[in-house]
Amino acid sequence: MAKVYLLWHTHTFPDGREDDKLIGVYESNAAAQAAQDRVGRQPGFIETPEGFEIGEYTVNKDHWHEGYVTVE
Repeated sequence: MAKVYLLWHTHTFPDGREDDKLIGVYESNAAAQAAQDRVGRQPGFIETPEGFEIGEYTVNKDHWHEGYVTVE
């Protein structure tokens, strides 16, 4: 099955709120890592390198199997 690699960055604020950014979708883990290296030098990202995450996803497959609730 085909796979893609999503590069995310999450910035956690002091009050616990989070700001998630989808940087991009790539055909290989190496391509996602190269993108992380590129954007990781930019303002904001350079101060929070721990916020990066690369996730591997199978194409044409559900990855969320449950409902959700909204908490305000």
